[in-house]
Amino acid sequence: MAILRPALLPADPLEAHARLWAHNIDKMLFSTQTKFLKSKGEAKEKSKAELIENLKQLEQVLGDGNYFGGDEFNFLDIMLIPFSSMFSGYEEHGSFQIGVECPKLMAWVKRCRERESVARTLPDDGEMYQLHKAWYGIE
Repeated sequence: MAILRPALLPADPLEAHARLWAHNIDKMLFSTQTKFLKSKGEAKEKSKAELIENLKQLEQVLGDGNYFGGDEFNFLDIMLIPFSSMFSGYEEHGSFQIGVECPKLMAWVKRCRERESVARTLPDDGEMYQLHKAWYGIE
């Protein structure tokens, strides 16, 4: 008997959109995160603004859906949820609150973390920030 699983990518033309945003998440968010964590002074404030703008763009893509695929957890959710382990680190490092800037995105994080598969696999937020601090030489 075959086990049916939901598709990770949509079967309709939104597949190209999902793949584009998956690429953007990987390239855009990772490089902005790196600049933000490594920079100081004016450069840090500039990269913080860029990071917040990236998160706002992702919140726009999320829209009013529960997940990036609407009501179904899918490919984009899987691509972005690992970055959420650094959200509290971003907040601590940059003295801002993502929930104020991007409330829908933070509600999405909460929904995702309630999923057993996500809860079992995501690393601890505090440990992730400490690890990144060590990688980037942040005191």
